[in-house]
Amino acid sequence: MKIFLSSILSQGFTLWMKAMFEKRKCIISSIVILAAVTSPSALRAERWNRKYINSLPDSAFASVEQRSDGKRVRHLPHHDHRGKIDLSHLWNALARINQVKWVDPTNEAVARHHLEEHAREYKRRVLADRERQFSININEAPMEELMKLPYVGEARARGIIDYRTQKGPFQSIQDVTEVRGIGPGIFEEIKDYITVEN
Repeated sequence: MKIFLSSILSQGFTLWMKAMFEKRKCIISSIVILAAVTSPSALRAERWNRKYINSLPDSAFASVEQRSDGKRVRHLPHHDHRGKIDLSHLWNALARINQVKWVDPTNEAVARHHLEEHAREYKRRVLADRERQFSININEAPMEELMKLPYVGEARARGIIDYRTQKGPFQSIQDVTEVRGIGPGIFEEIKDYITVEN
């Protein structure tokens, strides 16, 4: 039963990703990153019951509106009771934003921006973590390690080693463009994977 539910969730998530790509290309990279680094079990939202949702502060929601009768209407919860973003509920909120019945339709854009900013921040954190984890120090890496970089074969790896041997360590990652065969195009491909830090 668990495998079946996981399969359904995965298929639903894939369909949702396709729909979001068509609707909002600006957040698709966040969703792709999420899918790449999050296990299917982590994507399953812990069910928040009505009592729990009612206990959340207004800041846990993407939007809080007030109807003409004075009643508050809170939309799209995605922060837990401690104020931390719950990723599964964030993705759920992004998927459901078009289903909300807004008191003031202009609030949809504000809520969408709020949720997408959380998604972008998550993407930045994931990329920064991956960069720290997978960076190659071009001042110290041997040829075999340099050749793991995109578009860097033996000749370019030898060029990097020769440069640092003859001119000293690279002061910034942009300095690698001074190596013969590594122009702006190659630099764009490798810049997220290199560092000059010790």
